[in-house]
Amino acid sequence: MNFSVNAKAEAQILLLESTGKTVMQENIIAKPGLNIYEFSNGSRLPGGTYVLQISSSAESSKVKLIKK
Repeated sequence: MNFSVNAKAEAQILLLESTGKTVMQENIIAKPGLNIYEFSNGSRLPGGTYVLQISSSAESSKVKLIKK
């Protein structure tokens, strides 16, 4: 998932089940400009629909993931 910030900032990454339950949480330091987050733990998840959310003080982005 690509996201941008204007200045160095802490960002929170959440993986949520379709019920809203948090499956994974990670805090990262985002650099100014374009940042790329690669979710690599998908093989451990059971099939279903998930939401990957990245939030910083300036922006929030969500992407829907479907695991078969």
